[in-house]
Amino acid sequence: MQRILLYSAILTLCGWSADAAEVRLRSEAVCSGGIVRLKDVAEIVSADENEAAALAELQLFPVPSAGKTRNVRRGEIRELLALSDVNLKAITFSGAERLVVRRETQHPTAKPTAAAKTAIPTAYITPTTKIPVTTEAAGVELVPVAARALEKGALLRASDLELRPASVQQANSFAKLTIEDLVGKELLRPLPAGQQLVKEYVQSPRLIHRNDKITIKALAAGVVVSTIGKALEDGGQGDNILVEELLSKEKLVTRITGYQLVEVLGTGVRSVR
Repeated sequence: MQRILLYSAILTLCGWSADAAEVRLRSEAVCSGGIVRLKDVAEIVSADENEAAALAELQLFPVPSAGKTRNVRRGEIRELLALSDVNLKAITFSGAERLVVRRETQHPTAKPTAAAKTAIPTAYITPTTKIPVTTEAAGVELVPVAARALEKGALLRASDLELRPASVQQANSFAKLTIEDLVGKELLRPLPAGQQLVKEYVQSPRLIHRNDKITIKALAAGVVVSTIGKALEDGGQGDNILVEELLSKEKLVTRITGYQLVEVLGTGVRSVR
């Protein structure tokens, strides 16, 4: 009995719980709407119903465009939960190592009437957002703005953003963005509440920073070879960065494919002298 109590105390000090929640990943998920939540890609099992409900609603990433899919590794799900301040020590993961996410196929609907064509969409508009009813509705567009003051470096969530009306001339002065385009991006500057979001204000989250120790993967003669290196630049998912292989000191052009993980571009190793 004393051994059991001592073991339980050690688990508690280390952040583990005997009632840890379990996240069982599916191999495939078909989603609708704009944001993929944890409940869309996994079954959450927990003795605490409130904890299970909170985990289920966590936002992960935008739903892929129609006709496209997104392949997600279990490790990426862990990283996204960590970015949402989830205590990973209190969660066990099971199920698929990889899953495919796609958008739900939209079935054809009845042809919209003339009145429906001129209606202003209200997605993501909070109850406090009012759109004035005027005869010049055609001259108004909805643009994404900060729902509250946001700090530099914040990772944007759907709840951080809302759509507000702006004149067509003002909206067209910037590249058009949707809330789905912005969710998951990192802010490059602080924003006051009500400030319009534009492309220059955001970037992909930094998965690698300069001087980080990273894993380099390369394809050589059909075999995947891994080695350890050092990042010479910052970068986010899909960015091309320069890295240095630790043993040979060769500089390689690579693409970021995950957290502290890069792949050498092309077949074989491409070095930069």
